[in-house]
Amino acid sequence: VRIYREHQLRIHAGRIFPIGEEPSGTGWTGFQSLRDGQGYVLLLREHNDRLSANLKLYGIAGRAAAFRCVLGQGADFEAVADAEGRVCFSLPGSHSFALYTYEGQCP
Repeated sequence: VRIYREHQLRIHAGRIFPIGEEPSGTGWTGFQSLRDGQGYVLLLREHNDRLSANLKLYGIAGRAAAFRCVLGQGADFEAVADAEGRVCFSLPGSHSFALYTYEGQCP
């Protein structure tokens, strides 16, 4: 909770979008907070065997971004979103989550 509170104001200052699949208990789902080309991604891997998921993010299509895990079981990584804004995320197992902060760059 302490780490979340350090980021809480910045998360809620952005525009919040649902990402991934509709929550069902068996998918990949979450939220994106977007503000001025940077933001947060809260990613939830529900009960499933898929090691990764390509999730569409907003405002990042065709851009490179550095994702830094600030909470949960994720790992820092860099990626280039495809033309639709999809980025591949991985989490180690079912019922895991990660809160990432990211900053996108122009292509």
